[in-house]
Amino acid sequence: MKKIIGFAISMLALTGVALSGGAQAEFSGTYEIDVPVLGYTERYVTVTEVRPVQECREVAVSVGGSTSSDTPELLGAIIGGAIGKEIDDDSKSSTVIGALLGASIASDLEKKNAQSKGGTRMETRCTTVERQVETQKLSGYFVNYEFQGHVFRATVPSRPGSMIKVKIVAIPVDYAN
Repeated sequence: MKKIIGFAISMLALTGVALSGGAQAEFSGTYEIDVPVLGYTERYVTVTEVRPVQECREVAVSVGGSTSSDTPELLGAIIGGAIGKEIDDDSKSSTVIGALLGASIASDLEKKNAQSKGGTRMETRCTTVERQVETQKLSGYFVNYEFQGHVFRATVPSRPGSMIKVKIVAIPVDYAN
């Protein structure tokens, strides 16, 4: 019985080697043919990019305003002190009171003058910030084509014409590895 099984295995192995070697050489092949395109659709992918975006807003800005000079107050103090001395030549307090009053009046006049010249206006202030932006990018085409009465679908990188070239690989099914 062992001899019969060993003989059968040997024959199958020899037959398989002979058929596979001959079948591969005789029936295998690769070739390209043009087949008709039945239709196509664009294929998009979503791409997320970080882009700089300018954001602007309106803000109120003060214009005009007071000066940073102390000259009006000093002049007001000198003039007020001189007027206070004229009112009461013997009293130092009237000179000091006149100087303080003159400085205060000069300061008030300066503030009032600055307010009448000043005010607010609207300005546009912009800043650049980075934002994630999603866009749709064309990545190819889905193509439906016909070969030997069957419809197939492929993805190609560029827009197809009325025909598309396909590669046909012919390998017998019974002998394919």
